[in-house]
Amino acid sequence: MVHELIGIQNNKADLRNISKFPKDQQEVVLSSELAVFFKANMHVGDIGMNIKRMVDEFQQISKEDIPKFVDNYPQYRNMHGNVSKHVTMVLETSKDS
Repeated sequence: MVHELIGIQNNKADLRNISKFPKDQQEVVLSSELAVFFKANMHVGDIGMNIKRMVDEFQQISKEDIPKFVDNYPQYRNMHGNVSKHVTMVLETSKDS
């Protein structure tokens, strides 16, 4: 659906013309080889529950105490990017539906 509504070229979706995003999220990689979530959900029709689970996991990690947060920051940053990317894609594709 993303490729139909937004377009994917060279495994990237260009979001610059859709809405205002931070610079690091204006062009997002959607590759089944690089993104585990995308690979697991690329053929799922309604991924709302899967995104909710991902958001819940992200929120749980973000509630950890500061020392654990610092130790887990690379994982946190990766999850933050994945959550933002996929929530944004769902929101944008649902606008056009």
